[in-house]
Amino acid sequence: EEKEEADNGGLAAVLSESQFNRLFPYRNEKGNATYLIYEYSHLLEAAAEYPDFASEGTQEIRRREVAAFLANIAQETTGGWDTAPGGRYYWGRLLPARGGL
Repeated sequence: EEKEEADNGGLAAVLSESQFNRLFPYRNEKGNATYLIYEYSHLLEAAAEYPDFASEGTQEIRRREVAAFLANIAQETTGGWDTAPGGRYYWGRLLPARGGL
């Protein structure tokens, strides 16, 4: 059985650029991010390397898969603090290098 080819790993169909920008408003504050994946277009390019990502199952399952992925990277890359505007996890994907502001 042949599998249908996914476009951009399915991610663009689940997560728009405006949603991404609202979720990670501080991801490249002051242009200091070292890694290109901090920008939406580069995230789509990376997702295309994994064609099954956000491409299988119902739309609800795809959204949950993307939400779990984004929650993990927000938690793992947080540079926030408890009293930060929007809370600790609102600052996910902020720091180009871990270690504080």
